[in-house]
Formats: sequence, structure tokens, C-alpha cells
Amino acid sequence: METKPKGEIKRFNVSLTEEQKLAKAKILQNSITLLKGKAGSAKTFLACNVALDLLAKRKETGIERIFISRPFVYGKGEEDLGILPGGVREKLIGITTPILENMYLLSGKEKIEKLIEEGVIVIMPSVFMKGLTIANSVIILDEYQNATTAT
Repeated sequence: METKPKGEIKRFNVSLTEEQKLAKAKILQNSITLLKGKAGSAKTFLACNVALDLLAKRKETGIERIFISRPFVYGKGEEDLGILPGGVREKLIGITTPILENMYLLSGKEKIEKLIEEGVIVIMPSVFMKGLTIANSVIILDEYQNATTAT
């Protein structure tokens, strides 16, 4: 079954361009999609749009959660993740902010924060995902060209 976005998406605060709608249709045809494009070409924005749209249609799609992960890449001599103050979210806020800001833009900060509090949107470092069984979910692995085997 081919899934195509229908016209302008009213559920979000921002509409997609025609090029983004075509890209979204291609994404929805696959279980796994790698987005490639120049910096600033809205890859993260589109990933957030697709994930939130599938979550909003959970009765049709079966999608129950969104996992967000970005590699936590260190330079030589930099602090380890465990040394940073706070819980996982506080430790990762700097690297997950681009994704969260796109989600806030699409659906509003209050709604996204509520989904995070409820555990529907999960921010998780890739190192914690090892061995985790993830079902009925969209996983956004953003900026993974920076990942190493250690992350």
C-alpha cells in the first residue's frame, strides 16, 4: 500500500513544501530511510514531521512511541557523559535541541513536553539502546554520520 501525504498537513503549525511532501511520500514507503542532503535542507525537520504524523495516526499506523538519538561525540580530553550534571535528558539537551526545536515548531512546546513526560517521546543515547527491543516506534537517529563504534 502506497502512502502519500494528502495536500497541506493541517495538524502541524508549519506546512511542508512540495519537495518535502515528495520526500515524505518516499519515506513512508520504507521501513528504514536514510535522508541525505546539504546542511540546512530540512532533513531533521522532515524526520520530526514524519514521526509526529505517524504518532498522531497511531490507530492506523500502530506507532506508539518516538525514540530520539544523536551520537554523543567527544574530542580528545573532553568530559565523559557521566560527568555532566543531571539525568539523561539534561545531559543530552545540547545535542537533542535541534530535534526538539523542530518538534516544538510543528506541534507546540507544551504538547511535545507532555509526550516526553508520558514517555511517548523518548530521548536516549545510542549506547543505552544496545540490546533494547523497540517495537511499534519511530526512531530518529539524527546526525549519525558523526557516530563511531563507541557511540
